[in-house]
Parts: sequence; C-alpha cells; structure tokens
Amino acid sequence: MKRPNWLLLIVVLGVIASGVQLAHKAQLEPLAREIGLAVAIEEVDNAWWPVLQAAGVRFAVVAEPHQLSLLPADVRPVVQVSNESWPQWRALSMVPAAYIFADNRFSEEMAQEVRARGVPVGMVEFRPTVDFAADPNSWAGQLLRVYDQPAHPFLDEYPIAVRERQVSLVVIHVNLEGDPPLGLEHVEQVSAALAADGHRFVGDLQPRAVVETIDWAFWTQVLALGALVTWGLSLVLGEYWQPALLVIPIVAVLSVWALEPFLGPWRVRQLVALGAALAYPSAGLVWWWRGTRPTANRSGWFSCPVRAALYDFVILTSFSLAGGAAIHAILSHFAFHLNILQFMGVKAAYALPLGLAGLLVLVNWIRYGLGAGLRLRHRYLRWLVLAVALLVFLLAVYVLLNRTGNQSRVRILPIELEFRQWLYRTFWVRPRTKEFLGYPVLLLGLYLWRRQIRLLAGPAFLIGLIAQLSLVNTFEHLHHPVLLSLIRSGFGLAIGVTLGLIGIAVTHFILPAREGWQ
Repeated sequence: MKRPNWLLLIVVLGVIASGVQLAHKAQLEPLAREIGLAVAIEEVDNAWWPVLQAAGVRFAVVAEPHQLSLLPADVRPVVQVSNESWPQWRALSMVPAAYIFADNRFSEEMAQEVRARGVPVGMVEFRPTVDFAADPNSWAGQLLRVYDQPAHPFLDEYPIAVRERQVSLVVIHVNLEGDPPLGLEHVEQVSAALAADGHRFVGDLQPRAVVETIDWAFWTQVLALGALVTWGLSLVLGEYWQPALLVIPIVAVLSVWALEPFLGPWRVRQLVALGAALAYPSAGLVWWWRGTRPTANRSGWFSCPVRAALYDFVILTSFSLAGGAAIHAILSHFAFHLNILQFMGVKAAYALPLGLAGLLVLVNWIRYGLGAGLRLRHRYLRWLVLAVALLVFLLAVYVLLNRTGNQSRVRILPIELEFRQWLYRTFWVRPRTKEFLGYPVLLLGLYLWRRQIRLLAGPAFLIGLIAQLSLVNTFEHLHHPVLLSLIRSGFGLAIGVTLGLIGIAVTHFILPAREGWQ
C-alpha cells in the first residue's frame, strides 16, 4: 500500500513539537513536592498544637477574624473569605499565608482587591471553577490547588491528591463523633503517609509557576494535524484525490489563525485538542482497516497472524500515544495546568472513533463476509453469536460513556473501589482498568481478524478499542503530571500485553487451524 510519506514526516515533526512542549511542562511537576499541611481551627483542641506542629502542620484555615487569636505563633492563617466576610478581612493589616474563596465563589471587586495584595490564592478542587475561568490570565502566578474535603478515613486519598492532582495545600479535617472517630491520630497518619510518599512540609505557600507555552510548537502541531487528516482521507478516498486534499494542512493553520481573535485562545486550543483526540485514533483505524483486508498482501511477516497482530497493535498504540501527547501539549497552559479549564469533548473523543471503527468493521463484513467460523449445525447460530457479541459491545460503550467525566451515572461498586485501592498500593500509580483489561481483548480481536475469523474478531476489536481511547484520555487529565501519565500508561500496556499474549496462546491451542479456523 503506497503512502504519502512526506505527510507522515510532518506528523512526526508534530510529535517532536509535542515532546518539546511537554518537556517544559514536566520541569514544573516534580512527583515529590513541597506542600503545606493545614487543619481547620474550629475542629482542633488547643492542647493538640504541639503534636500537630510535630506532624508538620504549619497552617490553619480560619473563617472569622477573631479566630486569629487562637493560633500558636508558628502557625500561619489561611483565610477563607466570602462576599459577606470580606469587608472584615479587608480592614485588617495582617498578611495571611493564602486566601481561599468559599466554594471558589467571589465577586469581581473582591477578586481585584485580593489580586492587588499579591498573596497566594488557593483554588479548592472538586468545586466549580467558573469564577476563576471568567479571566484565567489575571490569576497567573498567584494560584495553587487545595485539597479540602470533609473528614474521611481514606488515607490513600491524600497522597493521591498531592501526587496526581498536584495539590499544594492539604487541609485535614477531623471528626471526633464520626464512625470511626477521627482525631489527632488521624492527622498524624495522614502526615506520615504524605512523608512516606517523599513530600516535604513547608511553612510558606508558593503559587504554581506558569507553564511556558511555545508558539512554534503549537503551530507545528496544527500543521501536523492537518497533514494527518490529509493522510487518513487519502487512504480512504485513494491517491486520485490526494492533490485536492493537500490544501487541508494549510487550511487548518489559516483557520486556527483566523478563529483565534473571535473565539479567544482558550476555545481555539480546546478545539484543536479535540481535533487531535479524534484524528489520531481515527487515522490509526483507517490504516488498520486498509492493511488488513483479505486482498492485502499476506506474505512474509504478515503470514503469521501473531506477528501481524502485534504489528497492528504497535501501530494503533503509536497513533493513540501520539494523539494523547498532542492533546496534553496543545493544552499545556496555566489555565489547564491548574484545571481552571478542562479538555472539551471527552465523550465525543470516545464515541466518534468508536463509531468510525464500527462503520469500518461493518463495511468489511458486508464486503468480505464474516470469515471462517465454528462449524455450527445451524447457520443462524452464527448470527446469534454475533448478536450477543455486539450486545456486549453496546453495553460496554454505555457504561463507558456514563462513567466518563467527574459525574458517573453508573454506580461504582464497593468491590471496584477496593480493587482500585489495591492497584494504587501495588503499583504506586494506578493503571487504568479500561486499559489493562481492554488491551488483551484488542490483541485477541486483531489476532482473530488476521486469521479471517471476523465473526468474533469484529466485536472483540471494538470492545478492545476502548483501551486505546482510554490511553488518549489518560493524557486529557491536564492537571496530572505528564510523567505520571506516561508511567500509568506504561503499567497498563505491560499488564495488558502480557495478558493478551496469554490469551492468544490459549486461543490458538483451543481453536487450531485444523478445526476449521484459518
């Protein structure tokens, strides 16, 4: 199959540009970090302070000015303000360690006055960021992320918040009347867990440094995205249309340049990132579809279905990894780094490539049939097997789309939460379940497809493709350190490929060629 290699060369340049941008971002994301440890002043007993300070507590969250007198000399206040309490705090001359807006809500007048004071401002995670998002640039170099959740006994959540979500201030709440009761010992346990993770407690809060955005890297990625679309369409439409398609990379650059004054840099970058989330996996799908047709050359390397399946898997994974890196690099900006703004279109990034994959599999079925299969006594049993497989695929897609994002409509079972905790403790960085369980299914589907067993290969491929899209989605978590995302993806690939190879070996043993399977 003849390919326009110079288009792929532009795509490779885009991948290099992504790497340069991500290298700059990674310098600001050490996995072992300096953090502040705080308690809520109204929850602690005055007699606790010597032990709290020994545990690394250097800050206390205060909501009323009179609470300042309750603080020991070496404990600095983190002032939680609201529109109602701000006039009282504004009248004081004291300089707190940081300000926190209650529920991340504030007026513009209040924001201007806080910015003018030059004090770090804590943005509480899991709260709406709408007020901050109204003018993200005005907060550059002044914000830090804060973990401030109600009292709970899950110690693992604190290191995860600091390590994965780059929290700089951890507020530990206590509840002596809870079940179990959480008091002074709980604070010591959290402190020990954070220290064991390599973090150091400090008495001075520093806002998050601003990520350097490299303009040439962004425009190279836009050009590469246009080249990738051109390459993919040329595979589908044929080389006859290639001259007409060559205008796409130039149109992509000019369109982004023209839209930026109207939509603003934030929205434009979100749209380009969404384009990357759709184009990279889709290009890999089109390449796979063209290269695995029954009429394609099956000599040499590709005559062995195991080698061919591994080759297909490597290429598909390379496209997905390149797409994930492009998304993270395109959105490597202060507002996305602190999660003030997020990647736009997570569900579309899953649904549209899956829809394309389903269409490509269906076209292949219609054109070439369902391939070899079990010697079933009744021919309608083949369609029943296919219907069951497709039903499983649709159920998996339904669960996936309703579990994607911060709000899940599908209930997470307690056993799954326990399994996640086990993964965290075992691997330090939790590999994503969709990936290490999806890769074996994908490898099996690629293997069966190479053996022309398309009856089961199609549904297996579609279900396993979720793992590839999850790989892209891993890098859509922009407030996570890029190195951590790479480690997480590496664990998922290592486990998934190992299980996939075992699955292929078992399948080959159970369903050898002499039983009617090619």
